[in-house]
Amino acid sequence: MEEMASFHTDAYLQYLQMVSQDGDDDHPDSIEYGLGYDCPATEGIFDCAAAVGGATITAAQCLIDGKSKIAINWSGGWHHAKKFSTEGVDA
Repeated sequence: MEEMASFHTDAYLQYLQMVSQDGDDDHPDSIEYGLGYDCPATEGIFDCAAAVGGATITAAQCLIDGKSKIAINWSGGWHHAKKFSTEGVDA
């Protein structure tokens, strides 16, 4: 949460945690946060986003520390959230 909060707003992360519990594409606030068709708020989405972001941070740290010469996070391109929302909204 701390690493994600270094970029994303608290409101966005709290909302993502809330909808992640049961999945909720129909919640009226989902549109405000860019969730929906292209970025569904499925059950477990918060943990998935945290894992993908964490993998990218870990890969970068391995490169910085010289633990590896190559680091790839194949899922990294799927995470496209902005500070206040997902890709679908310019907030």
